[in-house]
Amino acid sequence: MLKSIYIKDFAIIDELRIDFSNGFNVFTGETGAGKSIIVGALSFLKGGRSDVSYIRKGAAKAVIEGVFELDERICSILDENEIEYDDELIVYRTFNSESKNTIRVNNRSVSLSFLSNLLNESIDIHSQKDSQYLLNQHNHLKLLDQYMNQKELIDEVNSLFHIYSKVKKEYNEYLESNDSQNDIDYYRYQIKEIDDAGLFEGEFEELEAKSKMAKDAAKYLKHLNTAYELYSMQGGIDERLYEAIKELDIDNSEINDIQKHLKEKYYEIDEMFSNISKLIKSSDISEDEINRVEERLYTINRLKRKYNKDVKEILEMRNELNRRIEAFENRTEYIKEYEKAISKAYTRFLDKASILSEKRKKAALELSKSIVGEAKGLELKYFDFKVVFNTI
Repeated sequence: MLKSIYIKDFAIIDELRIDFSNGFNVFTGETGAGKSIIVGALSFLKGGRSDVSYIRKGAAKAVIEGVFELDERICSILDENEIEYDDELIVYRTFNSESKNTIRVNNRSVSLSFLSNLLNESIDIHSQKDSQYLLNQHNHLKLLDQYMNQKELIDEVNSLFHIYSKVKKEYNEYLESNDSQNDIDYYRYQIKEIDDAGLFEGEFEELEAKSKMAKDAAKYLKHLNTAYELYSMQGGIDERLYEAIKELDIDNSEINDIQKHLKEKYYEIDEMFSNISKLIKSSDISEDEINRVEERLYTINRLKRKYNKDVKEILEMRNELNRRIEAFENRTEYIKEYEKAISKAYTRFLDKASILSEKRKKAALELSKSIVGEAKGLELKYFDFKVVFNTI
């Protein structure tokens, strides 16, 4: 429930705070007193679009703030989005002359869509023209379904109808297909071309990675090899450093301390160059392997350019072409299978739709009695209300 609303610099309102009590609250006043402006502020608070014309003349921005009692639904949404709350919900919204919006829920910035969803069931605004909604025949079934409250059954019926419509559409498209023998021959040529290429998902990315590694290796392998040779060759850094450490084997505490640190560094350096050696070996791709990678990349890229598709899409196209060939060669069997599928889908839909229809008729009678009963309390003696079903 809305506990209070604060309005500042909105239309003709300078500053206003309204506290609401439990039960029925009424605003009264002459035309132009500002009743509709308060309703407009409520509409803006629940997620309505901002309009700079509503900023009070001379003001920099309009501000609306509402305080709401918490309910289970609002708490659930706040928990899901990790928005902290105590015992109430505070919604703050403002906009300036540049249509810049600020929306906060319990001091957390949120989007307009989030705000609309959050307060969708907390504020419900009706106008004097809402009765036109009831007169529109397109809304009648929706209203009855809302009263009946059988969402799970309605969703199931809609899903079954979608399945039936999809199969029927595929069947009609199949009947209208006009593949010729020349088309079929060309499909076979395309399938052979794809099969000969031996495509499979993930290969292209793997080859690109290898190609990049080979190109990168060409840049750094020369320098790594030079460094490793300087270290490991006969008379290189490795031998000289080892000999230097050995020569320091003197009965002197200070020199022994230096020798100890040099040994530690020697082993660290040796391990580092061991890793360099492993890196050189792992990066050493043979010229034949590089040529194979580049040839495969060329083949795959040629097909990608030809069909304007990636590898996954090409393989999907290949399966579709194969399906079209089978459909062309086995037309009679395909028609029978489609007719069976359509009949099965329609029967499943019709069974559930019949159950839904009966429930709607029962709910319609209950609704009619309820509305007529309410009308009697208003002294509408000759009032009657009926729900009429027309079979399409």
